[in-house]
Amino acid sequence: MPNDSQTVPLWFEALSARPIRRTRVWIAVWLFLISLLIRCIGIGWGLPNENRHQSLHPDELITAAAAYSNPYFKPGFYNYGSLYLTVLKLGSNMGESYGWVPTGENVETWRTLRGIELTGRVISAISGAAAVSIVFLLALFVTNLFGAAVAAFCMMTAPGMVVHSRFETVDAFSTMMIALALYFVCLLSAAENERKLRLAAGAGLLIGLAAGSKYLGALLLIPGLTACRGALLRTGLALTGAAVAGFLAATPGVLLEWPVFARDFGYELGHSAQGHGLVFVSTPSGFLYHPVVNFPAAMGLGASVLGIAGLIWAAVKRPQVWILLLLFFAAFFLVIGRAEVKFMRYAFPLVLILTIGVGYLTGELHAKGGKARWAAALCGVFLLFGITAPTGVVEMTNIMTQPDARDVCGEWVSKNLPAEATIGFVNDPWFYSPTLFPDTDELDANRRLDSMRKQSPRLLRYVPPSGPRIEWDSRLVTELHPDYIVFSSFEFYDHDRLNEPEFEKTIQLICKEYRLRAEFWGGHIQAAGSDPNAGIVSRSDLRALCRQAMPEPHDMMYIRPVVWLFQKSLTR
Repeated sequence: MPNDSQTVPLWFEALSARPIRRTRVWIAVWLFLISLLIRCIGIGWGLPNENRHQSLHPDELITAAAAYSNPYFKPGFYNYGSLYLTVLKLGSNMGESYGWVPTGENVETWRTLRGIELTGRVISAISGAAAVSIVFLLALFVTNLFGAAVAAFCMMTAPGMVVHSRFETVDAFSTMMIALALYFVCLLSAAENERKLRLAAGAGLLIGLAAGSKYLGALLLIPGLTACRGALLRTGLALTGAAVAGFLAATPGVLLEWPVFARDFGYELGHSAQGHGLVFVSTPSGFLYHPVVNFPAAMGLGASVLGIAGLIWAAVKRPQVWILLLLFFAAFFLVIGRAEVKFMRYAFPLVLILTIGVGYLTGELHAKGGKARWAAALCGVFLLFGITAPTGVVEMTNIMTQPDARDVCGEWVSKNLPAEATIGFVNDPWFYSPTLFPDTDELDANRRLDSMRKQSPRLLRYVPPSGPRIEWDSRLVTELHPDYIVFSSFEFYDHDRLNEPEFEKTIQLICKEYRLRAEFWGGHIQAAGSDPNAGIVSRSDLRALCRQAMPEPHDMMYIRPVVWLFQKSLTR
């Protein structure tokens, strides 16, 4: 009987080996280019335009203002480190010089903002693509070419990573910095004694820069110091000192704006402990929420299951470099698992390790030969099918290339409703509101409300004569009686999930006294006909569509809201 080596092509056998350095570099370059192309598709989603002067992402205006409107190294904003803001300011200043960020007295503000935010998105796309290449190189420390390619594929097509690589936010950039620092930590671990000091300084510097992008990057010190074994005093001091220097270089506001830094850093600690409004109220502990909700959304259900299996296998075998990766995974998971804020994007550094876990699992199966290779191939097919799932990267990209429901609603209203018809908002207008006036995403809620009143007096929000405004105030229906009422799945979802009393009262009134006139979802419009019974819906009807169109987690909802427009019923 012929053995495996006689029946399997040599190129297939080569997948069980580790390629030479030159081959690794070329593969990493091609992975970067392909990943960047994927991330550039849909990168224009929700950018400011003449009808909507801010983007549809709630954090982008804050990021742009902190980076562009303040001096270098003093952004006045420290909810996270300053490195991304510095890079964004540098890119925006270059854009002013070369023309992709228009400025001047005759240039409308939204055009400048659009250029700044697009610059930040390109930085994020480059960062996300670079992270794919770094994952490939990292995976080669623990597995073969086949496994490293699978790990890179998982990172390349992870839907949450791809979507957030198209936003002007810090998350893709900070994930790349953590990946790069981990790569140098692994180099440090494998280095000969004469190279350890130099690599320790380089790894420490990158750890500091990673922490200066997002503070939890400081947890990289745990695997970093572990990698210094054998010369801990000397290399450990070099690594720690370089990390401090890197952090101060990335976030010099610690020294230049200490009161502001202390304020924002303290706020972030409190925010993590207290939660984020209603979003995570009555949700499971982060130790369960991240694996069950966030991991599958970030990288796909199949990839997350295979990644966890790969990590368990690695924990059992405990090869040298895997100890470093597992230490970082455990420390990071412990910190974010205890927090009350459970955004998917906070788990991206864990997704980084999980993709390597997928690569390790499939690489080990491939290396075993025989029937194990069929199992590795089956895993690969499973991952390929995952990219076309309803929540996979193909569908998420398709959504980001279509007009958003909020813009579609605004255009439909202008064409189909009487100009004098009043339209009620159940909450203060914000990024989740349809584009019925240009400044829906101003930073301050009072400014948004004032802009709405000045620019379109027919838009109504109930404001009590005394006391604060409340969400889903039933007096919108009982006292203002607007001709139409509009709200989105963002406003409906958590209130419905928590059965809040005022929400229940108001939604019952709306479903009783109004009929659904139109529904906007994923670029599509479903308008009720002339039959007065056509738009009769219940709260459960809205809930069913909401869960279908806008599944958790919260930060994957940004690109796929549902908007409902209700019309006062004449027959009830």
